[in-house]
Amino acid sequence: EAASRWHAGLDLYPFQFYFNYFPPSAVFFAPSTWLPFAVGGAIWRSLNIAVFALGTWRISRLGEARPESSRFLIASVVTILLSASAARYGQVTLVMAGLMMMATADVERESWWRAAVFAALAVALKPLAVVLLLLLVVVYPQLFWRTLLALAVFFLLPFLTQEHDYVLRQYLAVPGMLQARAHQPFEWAHIFGLFGTVGWAA
Repeated sequence: EAASRWHAGLDLYPFQFYFNYFPPSAVFFAPSTWLPFAVGGAIWRSLNIAVFALGTWRISRLGEARPESSRFLIASVVTILLSASAARYGQVTLVMAGLMMMATADVERESWWRAAVFAALAVALKPLAVVLLLLLVVVYPQLFWRTLLALAVFFLLPFLTQEHDYVLRQYLAVPGMLQARAHQPFEWAHIFGLFGTVGWAA
């Protein structure tokens, strides 16, 4: 829906439309709107799972405790159990996590440019990835300017796809969206929702 709103030049952050992402995310979703909903959804879910699986495979190759194939099998069994719901609903969390794992694997191998691109793309798709990005640039200063450049590319991309004043309005609305989400009650089916049900504010 956000991608459709982007095409139509409608605001991404109106009241009661919970698009909890940055504008580049709507741009990246845009190709899925060119296909029938079911087909686009199936392709997106397949891509989502593939990126997550690739990230799991790459990060499982780090370390020396077991053969790589065993580590990937163990990691896959655990992550499939934990991520089945996100895969079914096509949550961006999976592709974000896959990109974060790939960035981590590339940092371990000192592939600074690839790590910067993957970390920046994860943030462009979902704001939560900023936690890993900030950690990486603090621990590995080599990433700092590369990450800034990668972020600039991804965050300037929307200006190539829509009118500049429209894109600027969406970016100016982001702080309000983030503030609204910070005060949004946890009503979803996860651990914080459970805490809220029993009266414990997370």
